[in-house]
Amino acid sequence: MKTSNKKLLITGGNRGIGFALAKEFAQKNCSLVIVSRSGLSPDKLEILMEAGAEKVTSLNYDLSDEKSFDQFLEFLDSEKIEVDILINNAGLLSGGLFEEQKPEHIRKVLRVNTEASLLLTNFFLPKMLKQKSGYIVNNASVSGKMFLPTTNTYAASKAAIVGFTESLELELKNSGVKSLLLITPGVQTDMFEEINQVYKNVDYEAKNGMAPEKWAKLILDAIEHDQSVLTPNINDEAWWGLQINRLIPSLFKKIASSKFNR
Repeated sequence: MKTSNKKLLITGGNRGIGFALAKEFAQKNCSLVIVSRSGLSPDKLEILMEAGAEKVTSLNYDLSDEKSFDQFLEFLDSEKIEVDILINNAGLLSGGLFEEQKPEHIRKVLRVNTEASLLLTNFFLPKMLKQKSGYIVNNASVSGKMFLPTTNTYAASKAAIVGFTESLELELKNSGVKSLLLITPGVQTDMFEEINQVYKNVDYEAKNGMAPEKWAKLILDAIEHDQSVLTPNINDEAWWGLQINRLIPSLFKKIASSKFNR
């Protein structure tokens, strides 16, 4: 898909990967709808406009709150918001011993990481199918493909996105609408900085995360080349984990369990 002068909606677009993507598409003279809990700061709004965005709309909605999300969908419907590219990027990190997690925390993670992506896709897909063009981008993370101790809720939320997007890809064949599944590795964002604390029961130290700007450029390139999946390359440590898990799953489980300390 050509990405110039497109209309986009990006969840979690006020920071990290989401904001890096917003900057990339701003340079393509796109119109952006940025959805986040806290909204875009004035300086970030200025950055996007100076980068070349045709228009930037910042919406404040909490995707982890059921009432707020329903209000968000109502706004999209009442304002007749249409997009060429939907980027379901918002995410909540979760980790730790599963029995110690509170039910409301589990619900919030699933709402943001899984439910929001499915419901927003459900909202925009009929319009895309009618115009026979569009792109749905879902951020699944490597945690949706390889599972480590204490990632439980987060891994479940991302594995659901993998299954959903791969199934959707088959449904969209010959429709003109495409999907892109992001198997995102460690990226240097606020969430990445929290990893070592959240997964304290695992003998693993997060290092050398990719710059969000680099990952955003790869995503833009994947869309322009009509790719259906984007994975880490061989230079990323996550690539090795994915390959071991795919080819020798028993070895991956042995390595993963050896690093766990209850």
